[in-house]
Amino acid sequence: MSEYSDPQPHVDLRTGESWLAALSRALREDRLLYAVIGAYVFATAALAWSLGRHDAATVLLPFLTPLRFLYSGVVLFVVGVDLTRAIGAAPRAPLTEFVSRVRARLTPDIVRPILMILALTAFLGSFTTAKTSLAHFGGFTWDQKLAELDAWLHGGVDPWRLLHPLLAHQPLTRVLQFCYLPVWLTLAFCAPLWVATAPRLASIRTRFLAAYLLTWILLGNVLAATFLSAGPVYFGQVTGDVDRFKPLMDYLAFSAGTSNSSYDLQQWLWLLHSTGQAHTGSGISAFPSLHVAMATLIAILGSLVGRKAFALAVGYLVLILAASVHLGWHYAIDGYASIILTTTLWFALRPLDGRNQTRPIA
Repeated sequence: MSEYSDPQPHVDLRTGESWLAALSRALREDRLLYAVIGAYVFATAALAWSLGRHDAATVLLPFLTPLRFLYSGVVLFVVGVDLTRAIGAAPRAPLTEFVSRVRARLTPDIVRPILMILALTAFLGSFTTAKTSLAHFGGFTWDQKLAELDAWLHGGVDPWRLLHPLLAHQPLTRVLQFCYLPVWLTLAFCAPLWVATAPRLASIRTRFLAAYLLTWILLGNVLAATFLSAGPVYFGQVTGDVDRFKPLMDYLAFSAGTSNSSYDLQQWLWLLHSTGQAHTGSGISAFPSLHVAMATLIAILGSLVGRKAFALAVGYLVLILAASVHLGWHYAIDGYASIILTTTLWFALRPLDGRNQTRPIA
């Protein structure tokens, strides 16, 4: 090779590390996380097979939605971070600076976060498979008990009745539906992406990602199957008591046919459940609330970033907790349990702090 030839593209000039070495390092340093993901993906695939769901669509389609969100998260991250920095560094030629910054990312250091993104895609796709299988483990036998406990905790009144005078205004409900659906999905998928790539969060990277995975598994699958419940929106269908939450459901019907309508989504999910169909994002379970659990993790993440971020994240957590009740998805106790369990899980995983703290991408 001439001394004037370009350096080998598979070697990082800053560290001398090859792409293959970066791949080996990523697998080695994140082996705990990959072990959890691999075991979960294998277990859910085996479960689907044992239940007679052998078609390729059942296995592959659930991966498409999380892949789309994770891909969008990568694009938003790169554009949001690099373009902002490029404009600040070179206001007269921001696009040239932006392209330069993106090219600078294409080194072996990018292998670790990209590999984790692909693994998370497989994990989240498998979660849909697991959740849609919950109905095979029995009926929704916990709704009556949870509703009674919920009312007892709130002075003998169902919590939705306490919130209704405050939140039952159509424009406000529409805002809550937007925050509960697209905003939550964006945050839930982008939070692990940010933690996997942000240098300032390297010390808690493994702990946060482990907490993220275990929250979906333990709360979203194990406890959901143990305390199988459908939630207030389906209370009449699973208990025969159609009057208890009927006023709330009648009110929410105003949003039928509009974007981000929780009412439409709830009707669709019940149709899939009652006809035994599986689809990306389908499956019904109320206790505990994964929406509140993810919002709790985001609040914990905000506390590590700064006071303003923490205040905003806590505000969002309160909003999601209230929305989960107001929109008929959950009993309030579903959210309370999620906050307690997720926080407990976070502190239990503290020994993982600082594990394999190496070069995340800038």
